[in-house]
Amino acid sequence: MEVFSRIYLVRDSFGKKVYASCEDSSDTIQISGLQNKDGKPVYFESEAYHLSTFCWEHGMELKVIERTYNFDELWNEKTA
Repeated sequence: MEVFSRIYLVRDSFGKKVYASCEDSSDTIQISGLQNKDGKPVYFESEAYHLSTFCWEHGMELKVIERTYNFDELWNEKTA
């Protein structure tokens, strides 16, 4: 069995960096702590596919990373 994860990296025009992630079973994410291009605080909570439009409208950069992991390898991985 495989575990799929999508990581959203966002950087506003002032250099503040945040991230959010979601898995196969969910596509809703929340992002806070950023400023729009006018320096006003903004908050995002919606389906992740709307994030690219949100970032474009507010002058932010977005990078999406998709990863697939093997369930058994994650299960057997040593934890802290």
